[in-house]
This record gives sequence, C-alpha cells and structure tokens, in this order.
Amino acid sequence: MCKISDMVKRARDSFNSGQTRPLQFRIQQLEALR
Repeated sequence: MCKISDMVKRARDSFNSGQTRPLQFRIQQLEALR
C-alpha cells in the first residue's frame, strides 16, 4: 500500500513536469457538468 507522502510526491512531480490534459478534454469535462 502506498503512503500518502509517496502519493503527494507523485502528484507534485506530475504537476511540476507540466504534464496536462489536452484542452479539448477540459472543454468536454466542463460541458458534461451542464
């Protein structure tokens, strides 16, 4: 089982790498909220 500190480190590493979802994915997610 992962420790919370390991999960936070992975999340921070991912964020800091600039890895993001495509714009179209974000638009679809927002439209799905309607």
